[in-house]
Amino acid sequence: MSKKKSKEKVVEFSKLTNKVAAVWTRVSTERQADTNGSLESQRRICTEYAESHAIRIKKYYGGTNESAKVEGKLYREMIAEVARDKEINIILVYSFDRFSRAGYEAMMTKAYLKAKGIYVVSATQATDPDSAAGGFMEDVIFLFNQFENNLRKDKCITGMVECLRNGNWYSKPPLGYDKLKVGREHVLTVNEKGKILRNAFVWKATEGIGDIEIVQRLKGLGLVIDRKHLNKILHNPFYCGFIQHSLLGDEVIKGNQEILIDEATFNKVNSISNAGYEHKEITEPFPLKRHIICSDCGGYLTGYTVKARGRDYYKCNKKGCKSNHSTEKLHQKYINLLNGYNIPDEFIPILTDVLRKVFEEYNQSKGEIKKVLLKRKTECENRINAVKVRFGLGEINSEIPVGGINLS
Repeated sequence: MSKKKSKEKVVEFSKLTNKVAAVWTRVSTERQADTNGSLESQRRICTEYAESHAIRIKKYYGGTNESAKVEGKLYREMIAEVARDKEINIILVYSFDRFSRAGYEAMMTKAYLKAKGIYVVSATQATDPDSAAGGFMEDVIFLFNQFENNLRKDKCITGMVECLRNGNWYSKPPLGYDKLKVGREHVLTVNEKGKILRNAFVWKATEGIGDIEIVQRLKGLGLVIDRKHLNKILHNPFYCGFIQHSLLGDEVIKGNQEILIDEATFNKVNSISNAGYEHKEITEPFPLKRHIICSDCGGYLTGYTVKARGRDYYKCNKKGCKSNHSTEKLHQKYINLLNGYNIPDEFIPILTDVLRKVFEEYNQSKGEIKKVLLKRKTECENRINAVKVRFGLGEINSEIPVGGINLS
């Protein structure tokens, strides 16, 4: 039976007669790999240390970019594999910060390995893993590495906040912008996609159309975008020259980026009630649309028409569900369900008032929409008449395209 490594049978590091190591090399970024902390340098120094201390290297691990702030996937796999290996009793690293910068987690991992008779050894930082002072010094190094990381993070956040307060966007620019380097500065300019995207604000402000129609129009111009993304764009003050970021809290900063749309148009877009989630009224042929839940999978039913047969159906909107229902049969079932309800006489006046209020609000909304449409119709008729007058006076001729108007 093979003997397992246990805490009771741990041999002190100085008394190890057969030292077998796994070398772990790591860099956080490619930029770091190009400097004095390259993977090749780490591997060479670890190999030289092993040769001078009579350590046999059994396997090399790592050799890639992986952050040491948390225990990454490759790191965890290496620890698990070494812990199972019955020969390896040393994890050899260039320095303790290459092993881990996770502070307490690194200390716990080191203790876990030591309980299995495996020591973490640095080729450039000499410590005595057998003594209390040596173990304490290793823990201090791990904590210091984490503290250094936190300091670097604080400085980085301070720099990002200062950048934002100066009106400069430091990260990836939003859709419609390119980041160009001019001298030492990075300038955000509107690109071709941004010029197309500008139409979305104009259409919303001048025509008041819904987001779905805007998405379709943008697609026709060559810009594919989903409705949720469009909704975020229409609410993002970045496009009218301002910067909003989680690091700034509720503060809004005047930005240095090129303005895609003027502030007045942006404010008008955001004053329209349906600039966010678009509520589409239920079409008359399908009054139960998104009201009835599918009995097979729990999805909402939507409606469609088979034009060849002239029949309407409800179907489940969940992918893979084949549930279909005739509108006539489903409507009759719903009528029968409603007929089964009995409203007490004392509640009828209250219900009547509620229904009257609902119908009044519905008709008021319809009336307002009708006024807008009639106004647009009148404007179009006036423009047509003006063009006809100009044609009659000879100011324009029939060769000039006038949007399909028959001037003759």
